[in-house]
Amino acid sequence: MLQYNQIWSLPPTLDLSNNFLTEPIWPEFRNLKKLHYLVLKCNNLSGNIPQDLSGMTNIETLDLSHNDLSGAIPHLLVNLYFLSEFNVAYNQLYGTIPTGGQFETFPNLSFEGNLGLCGGEHSSRYSISNQVPQVVSPNKSMWGEIIVRMSFGIGFGTGFGTCSFLF
Repeated sequence: MLQYNQIWSLPPTLDLSNNFLTEPIWPEFRNLKKLHYLVLKCNNLSGNIPQDLSGMTNIETLDLSHNDLSGAIPHLLVNLYFLSEFNVAYNQLYGTIPTGGQFETFPNLSFEGNLGLCGGEHSSRYSISNQVPQVVSPNKSMWGEIIVRMSFGIGFGTGFGTCSFLF
């Protein structure tokens, strides 16, 4: 049974969340090959997600949510075989969500708040807020029903108005 009896046996973690960080994500993070957890959520990071992050071969958690990141999610991230938690929610991302690898297992919450993201296995799993409503145009039978109801309403209103005027 795996136990963390000593502090140096804990998995390497870098949590820089809520630090008002700005600028793009550094591509040099790819050099942190032994890092297991990288959390950069709730900052002001901008620009694209660097495809160089795919060099972080032991990463298990990558949280880039609540920033101002834009562009597409790099397809090379599907090669992160140990990635079990991935979150890019509430950014300005667009394009197709990568398919394959661990990306098949991430929940909708990992991608929400990015109105430009689509496709992949997640396309049918998005919430209604990310979908364009369909406009239904009336067909012949609907027009007939509309005309009957309007006629009834006008007739009833006219008859009621005439009766109330007389009395």
